[in-house]
Amino acid sequence: MSYNNEENGPSPNKRPDSTSGISFHTYSMTYKAVRGTTHFKNYYRQIDYETQFNKKFKMMGTTGKFIIEKLPGNPEELLRKIIQDCMDQTVDESKNQSINPDRLGALISSQLLDNDIWIPIRKLEKDTIDNILTRFQLVSQSKIEKGSLHGHPFTIKIQTLGISSLPTNQSIRGRAPQNNATDDFKLKDELFIRIANQNNLCLFYALEITKKYVIKELGHRRNFNRYMQYNHRQMKDVFELLKAAKIPNDLPEYDAVEYVPVVVDFWNNQYKDTGYKFKVFVFGGVNEKPIFKYGNENFNVPISIFHKNNHFDGLRNVGGMFGFKHKYCFSCEKKFRKSKEHDFRCKALCIFCGRIGSERPCLATGNYLKECDDCGKKYLNEDCFNHHKKSSNCRQTRICEKCGVIWSMKNYKREEQKKHVCGQKWCQICRQFHSVDRGCFIRPLEPKKSIPYRLVTFDFEATQNEKIRNTIEERRLHKVNFIAATVTCTKCMEDGKIWRSPLKQNGKSCIICGNNRSITFSHRPYTQTRVDKQVVTQTRSENLFNGFFLNLTLNILL
Repeated sequence: MSYNNEENGPSPNKRPDSTSGISFHTYSMTYKAVRGTTHFKNYYRQIDYETQFNKKFKMMGTTGKFIIEKLPGNPEELLRKIIQDCMDQTVDESKNQSINPDRLGALISSQLLDNDIWIPIRKLEKDTIDNILTRFQLVSQSKIEKGSLHGHPFTIKIQTLGISSLPTNQSIRGRAPQNNATDDFKLKDELFIRIANQNNLCLFYALEITKKYVIKELGHRRNFNRYMQYNHRQMKDVFELLKAAKIPNDLPEYDAVEYVPVVVDFWNNQYKDTGYKFKVFVFGGVNEKPIFKYGNENFNVPISIFHKNNHFDGLRNVGGMFGFKHKYCFSCEKKFRKSKEHDFRCKALCIFCGRIGSERPCLATGNYLKECDDCGKKYLNEDCFNHHKKSSNCRQTRICEKCGVIWSMKNYKREEQKKHVCGQKWCQICRQFHSVDRGCFIRPLEPKKSIPYRLVTFDFEATQNEKIRNTIEERRLHKVNFIAATVTCTKCMEDGKIWRSPLKQNGKSCIICGNNRSITFSHRPYTQTRVDKQVVTQTRSENLFNGFFLNLTLNILL
């Protein structure tokens, strides 16, 4: 494959003399005069060449290292020849890997260039070589006074990409079983329906068994647990599904993107008389959004399976993947803990009773109409009315008689002075109520009210008449013989007279400070200084020290 070479002459849009990029001489000889007479292989030598192929991204890369040993009369065509050969070799290497390259990028680097000449990956055209040479001339003109690439090694890297060979659709494949395929997520085993297939049909095992679990096809859960122990029954049901849905059973692997729609359409047709409408959700990790889903929006039977390490398992409880007592809404594809905290915009939420599920909102039944005296909502379904009375929905929601909007009491309790105003909603951005038409703004910060707290300051008096033995330097032991503590609080400190005055002596007390403003601990009693509480102990200073903290904790309020 060749887009241009030395036999075809220059590109029409190229100047006949553009040698400044690689030579410090100016050649007046046009390349027409030497066309077909110059053997470029005698002017350069290839030092190194290597290839690298990325199968996943269909990318082929080649790196060639060259040196120009002598200059021909038309050095630009010499560089064209070297780059074109690198391009042709890269394209040929791609085709050897069964890749049809349609994108190409290049990188030319040398010690003589201030910056590498980089051509980003773009569509492969006939004038690609001309674009590379034009870019080379623009960058290398500043090197004319320093010399040329002549005599110095330079590197040419070419990368081709076969975009047309890349898969256009998402692929979620399953094949032979793998041990502990989902254990690395550290999820509880009871969340899964473990598939222990001995063939490549784990996708259909997960679908068929999870369907039986969800619609309770086998009756009591004990029957399902017993069914999970009989592998031959599972295999029989799976092969019957494949036969009925006209799916081959001998493929090395199966793509969920391709075969889940086939199974779902077959089920919806098979169970249309029972009213079941299936939708399959494929999860690939602890993420709220499924990696693939298929089914009608009016589904009422969600089937959840888990994909990891090319293996599929069934899911009993999707909400359990996100935490204790978590639930999952298949309509808005979000986790939640309590129905009352669910998004009011969810299609699967009944705003009258607060329940969420595929059978919600509750449908109207004939000849039933009842208005709740507490919340004001009118109900067309008896079960919906009874559930809203049993649950907390009646206490937490109200309906406006003027505009008919059902609003949550939880939001309005944040600002008790405000009541419902028609046309206004609680804004999660600016944290207040305003109309939808009015824009949001940052609400000014409200200073937090500090909670009063107690402060205890104390001072130790000690003797130093006893020397410490077995030391080179002279050191003396501090023995505590008197401790004085003052108790106050941030509320009392607002008035200087209050916190400096005794409490018990004046017959006063503080709910934060307690009954004592001043407390002392000593070996002997004293009478000339008055304090609220005097603790006297005849024991050693160690006990005096320990007693200080013990008495201060136990008796500070006495």
